Amino acid sequence: MQQFGPVAEWYDALMADVPYDMWLDYLLSLWRRHGPDVKTPKDVLDVACGTGSMAFRFEEIGCTVVGVDISRAMIEVARERARARRSQCRFLVQDAAAMDVGGRQCDLAYSVFDSINYITDPSLLASAFDRIGAALRDGGLLIFDVNTPYALRNAFFDQQDLRAQSPVRYRWRSTYSETTRLCTVHMEFWVPDEPTDTPTFVEVHTQRAYGEDELVGMLMEAGFSDIRTYQAYTFDPCTDRTDRAFFVARS
Repeated sequence: MQQFGPVAEWYDALMADVPYDMWLDYLLSLWRRHGPDVKTPKDVLDVACGTGSMAFRFEEIGCTVVGVDISRAMIEVARERARARRSQCRFLVQDAAAMDVGGRQCDLAYSVFDSINYITDPSLLASAFDRIGAALRDGGLLIFDVNTPYALRNAFFDQQDLRAQSPVRYRWRSTYSETTRLCTVHMEFWVPDEPTDTPTFVEVHTQRAYGEDELVGMLMEAGFSDIRTYQAYTFDPCTDRTDRAFFVARS
């Protein structure tokens, strides 16, 4: 079943409460802590950009941004939003594992909202890290976050909002396999003006649990160095109960 297909039209409504500005501030704090001695990056690559919400925020602070996403539906929404905003962000339908942004040499590449977990084949994730490295200048930074094995094992995905006043009602239920390390999330959605017990549409999403050592090893194999990991939104080291981890790596 398709991921990020029908939900693309409603994605921004679902994410309306996400503190995007806080995420931007945190990414910039990581950049200033580990990047070159400049306040903001100039050329930025958003990997798995979705509908462009983070890309637009980087553009607002003066960055030139290219966003890539494997979901055509999500990119179409991002392009519509860009036209409405008269944004210069470029949005491309591309698989991160085979990404080609035309030899572009970026200062910063980032991938947020646990997009890395959606690359469930480790060999494809290794290819994605290779392609991202090829898009970065020497000394450029890659920043990404993941849902940790602790989060996926402990059903952090399980949530619902069935309030009548919600812009989109939803119910998510997950299962996790210790054998495959895959978390499968059955997502049911009800859109406004359709008061029925039958979901308007259903998507099934799959994420893989990657351990910290595993990801560090893959980044090193791809030529990255100075790799750091943090508990989300802090500069604290990860623990065995960290649910979201951020990685910073230098090309």
